[in-house]
Amino acid sequence: MLFGWGRSAGARGAGSDGQRFAEVEAVVLIAEMEGAEPPHVLDVRNPDEYVEGHIPGAQLIPVSELAGRLEEVPRGRLVVCVCRSGHRSGIACRLLTARGYPARNLVGGMLRWHGKVARGVSR
Repeated sequence: MLFGWGRSAGARGAGSDGQRFAEVEAVVLIAEMEGAEPPHVLDVRNPDEYVEGHIPGAQLIPVSELAGRLEEVPRGRLVVCVCRSGHRSGIACRLLTARGYPARNLVGGMLRWHGKVARGVSR
């Protein structure tokens, strides 16, 4: 199972509209990133935030641009959205799940991330 509402996915989140999305704790994401089928990490912060520090390998698409750039997000692969605190990535998760993407939100965003951090622009 790629994602779900069970233990591996963590708690369920919901937006103000009540639409649900799955969440994942940093410790679980770190383990999944080292696995055979790592999720696609989508950073939805602004470019200046991304340059200051991001999860290695994360794709940057600011949440304000996501609806117009969905074709850049891989299909058929679990997407984990991340921002500073989890709010913008929650918005991104709702958009992605509404469009049929399997998506989860990183609980607490980069504020609660304790894995490796890359700086600058990823190539």
